[in-house]
Amino acid sequence: MKKWQLRGGENFLKNESPIIAMEIWSQKNNGEISMEAVEKLKDYGYRSYFINRDGTLKEVEGDSLKIITLNLDNFIFKKIQS
Repeated sequence: MKKWQLRGGENFLKNESPIIAMEIWSQKNNGEISMEAVEKLKDYGYRSYFINRDGTLKEVEGDSLKIITLNLDNFIFKKIQS
């Protein structure tokens, strides 16, 4: 059984594409619970970003697991509009 599940929100996330701010538990359990959420958002077409000191967003490039190596807690997830 998965520890993290979307119940009732899956269609909303897929179709409405809200911008999501999420805290990643990078130090606990190697981010396992948070990484399940990150991977699910990635499956829905989201990209992850961290907030620079100047308030701009910088995309987290590469594998999603890089998130837990950045030593940051808060990330923004959004879809690129085509």
